Amino acid sequence: MLIGWLLTVVLGVLWGAIGIVMSSARAWGIAIFTFYTVGCSFAALLGAAVCQVTGTGDALAADAKTIPFIACLAAIALFNCAGQALTMFNLHSGGRSVVYALPQVGFLAPMAYGALAWNEPFGGAKIVGLVLIIAAIIATSKTRKSSEQAAALTPRRLLIALGALASIGASQIFVILCGRVCRDKAASPLVASTLLLLVSAVIYGGYGLLRQAHVRVDARLAQFSAAWALLALVSFSVLFAVLPAMSPYKLQGVVFAAASAIGIVIFAVFSHLRQRERFSAQSICALAMILLGIFALRLG
Repeated sequence: MLIGWLLTVVLGVLWGAIGIVMSSARAWGIAIFTFYTVGCSFAALLGAAVCQVTGTGDALAADAKTIPFIACLAAIALFNCAGQALTMFNLHSGGRSVVYALPQVGFLAPMAYGALAWNEPFGGAKIVGLVLIIAAIIATSKTRKSSEQAAALTPRRLLIALGALASIGASQIFVILCGRVCRDKAASPLVASTLLLLVSAVIYGGYGLLRQAHVRVDARLAQFSAAWALLALVSFSVLFAVLPAMSPYKLQGVVFAAASAIGIVIFAVFSHLRQRERFSAQSICALAMILLGIFALRLG
């Protein structure tokens, strides 16, 4: 179990780094759609190159022809892409704090599904940990939005936020299902990650064709997309490695909650050090609740 928790911490660090790259790219005015299209393409090419160098290219080609495995990866990619797009659309239109916070608690879906479908333990410690993390995320979101003129929380925007939450949660459920349904495939984490990012690139590219969007790759976009691609490939590889490690202990659902919380802490520290954002008492309390929530989940 120690290896599983260590990998979960690494995953949280990687998710925090991805958030930092994404925030920096947005600060430079790079469009979300363009960023993800180029980033997923870079990541898929990088993964294929590594597979070729490490001698897993044949496994990559074989797994790409396995319909159930590709179907699971397609479901993960489709729901994840939809969740990210809905979230960004809502933020662009000026949603209030709860609209910003809701998609970040998508980890509730795999935890609830694991408890209902696979009888994963869901004791009092986990409930306390989840309550602390959710409350901290909402508090952090309110702190971020306090200086902005937030738009009214219309039913339409609330539905969009709930749709993003459902999509991200569904993608995390399919990540777990992929390992359970396709257990006989035993695909390596690198191969699974490469195929997942390839499918994501196809989805974003297909959406771009429907929109007839023009993607122009300049030096700035290439720089941020390459950084995101490397982090995304490694993070998905770690995710596909940590879930089997936590499966014997029925803690797969906890991985998403703990990693998300760690990523939020890292991003908050980055904002304080790099962007000179002051830590208010509310922010400090939120970070403390996140750390306590992780500890409670660990005890559970």
